[in-house]
Amino acid sequence: MTVFELIRLYCGYVGNIQESVPELAAFWMVSVILQLPLCLYSLLDQARKRTRTGLDKLLATQEDVAKMQAELETMQPMLVEATKDTEATMIQIEKDSVVAEETRKTV
Repeated sequence: MTVFELIRLYCGYVGNIQESVPELAAFWMVSVILQLPLCLYSLLDQARKRTRTGLDKLLATQEDVAKMQAELETMQPMLVEATKDTEATMIQIEKDSVVAEETRKTV
């Protein structure tokens, strides 16, 4: 037990037994003085942890984006080739559609 805790308990006991307002006020003030730094530390520690977690998530996301950009750069030639294949397929489908339409008209 600390000296403050002994003073706090004494003031609380005497204030309650004797119904003395100054001792009760001293009990309350010493309690607040002891609790305030602990509460402030707890609040600041929670804020620090939330900030650290947020920054960690941002860094992880940045790394993921860098990996995806590298993959996209390596896949760029394949994407260009796939685009050309798609365009060629669309042209062939158009030609086949014209031929199918002519065949349908003749039948």
